[in-house]
Amino acid sequence: MMMMNKKLLLSAAVLLGAAASLDAQVFQEGFLLNDYRLSYRYNPALMTDTDFISTGELTTNRRSNVGASNFLYPYDGGVVTFLHSSVPTKTFQEGLEKNIYFLRTLDYNMISYGTRRGEALHTFEANFRGVIGASAPSDILMMLKAGTTQSSYQLDKLRGEGDLYLELAYGYSRQISDIFSLGARVKLLVGLYSVDYNVTKFDLDISEERYHADINTELHMTDSALQFDNTDDGFVDYSTMLYKGLGNRPSGGGLAVDLGLAFKPTDNLTISASILDLGSILWYYGNGAYSTGAFDFTGFNNLQMENMNVDGIMQQLSDVKDEFISQIRPRSASKKALFKAIPFTANAGVKYAMPFYDKLTVGLIGSYTGYQWMPYWEGRFAMGIQPVDWLDLMADFGTGSYGLVFAAGGSVRVNRFRFNLGIQNGFGGTVPKSNSALKANSKSLTFGITYDLP
Repeated sequence: MMMMNKKLLLSAAVLLGAAASLDAQVFQEGFLLNDYRLSYRYNPALMTDTDFISTGELTTNRRSNVGASNFLYPYDGGVVTFLHSSVPTKTFQEGLEKNIYFLRTLDYNMISYGTRRGEALHTFEANFRGVIGASAPSDILMMLKAGTTQSSYQLDKLRGEGDLYLELAYGYSRQISDIFSLGARVKLLVGLYSVDYNVTKFDLDISEERYHADINTELHMTDSALQFDNTDDGFVDYSTMLYKGLGNRPSGGGLAVDLGLAFKPTDNLTISASILDLGSILWYYGNGAYSTGAFDFTGFNNLQMENMNVDGIMQQLSDVKDEFISQIRPRSASKKALFKAIPFTANAGVKYAMPFYDKLTVGLIGSYTGYQWMPYWEGRFAMGIQPVDWLDLMADFGTGSYGLVFAAGGSVRVNRFRFNLGIQNGFGGTVPKSNSALKANSKSLTFGITYDLP
């Protein structure tokens, strides 16, 4: 990231801005709702008897394995940052994962149509999807805390990326027997925009006099978003950068599949298993840069002074960035095409309708999201109830990669319309007067409308 100047950061900011409130996760709570028409998105083997159309379902999600509590500590009736001398280096280090990350994904269902024909359900969808994330080794933060008391740092596995793409999907589900159904969805992926920055090597040795870095970094961007020229000796000339927006043509293409099965041995018991988004996109990167070699620069000065304010720290960071960029002159990379896998999700669930009151359902749901360096898992106990035909509610509680998590969802029917809402969050709250999470967690919000066709 240090190599990016303002125009390059603007390119990444477009992705972040697009996904800032549109981050996605499959609406797992829909598994416990009797009236949720889009349950095939959770498991393509789950079927409905009613033809329907849905427009504009949106699920937002953001996820990180660190929170504000990793950097703020109580002290003398107040709060200090992790840089304060009262916070032992070991205490700060033990509170961090080896690699820290932030992840946002996007899934905006523009339109869905489903039709039941005998024992089969056919579904058609058009979606706008994407992912944006950043990962960094915790040694980057330890460098600020420990400074020259630690002479060597491994800063590789520093990465940032973002992809936006369209998805056109066709699904087919079939009732194999009275107790068993199978389903699959095939998805055509049309790449719109991609940027990928990857540090494969970053060995940093520091002393009071100098910082010595041995690095290998690569940057790739689709050429529909940004262009820059090269100097005569092959270095990137950032002064010539031209920002072009998201562009007006595809920058990649790919395929993905969803697979699922559902087993219902009795009228009261349903067992579900599915795996979603197995696939990848072949991206064409028309712009790129790379840096490799050993470099020396001054580094931080007096960063641990207890009286240093936020402005002083930010100025130090800015000075180091400017010096680093002046030392490392990236060369232009050749155009290339690269396959990138999209995040996949594995879901499992079981629900049981109480024999004494079949409107009351209990169940267990679990999921695992595999996305390269940002995996996530969770398991929850759930309960659902449909006290009247037009109202369907559920709630759950469980644990995941970052601790306790809870969720609630519901569906309200008005004539042929169904309004669906789901909320999931982790415990820990937010920083006062801020939306920053106090603890690492995953949170999401889902809202959608479906209409039952006559």
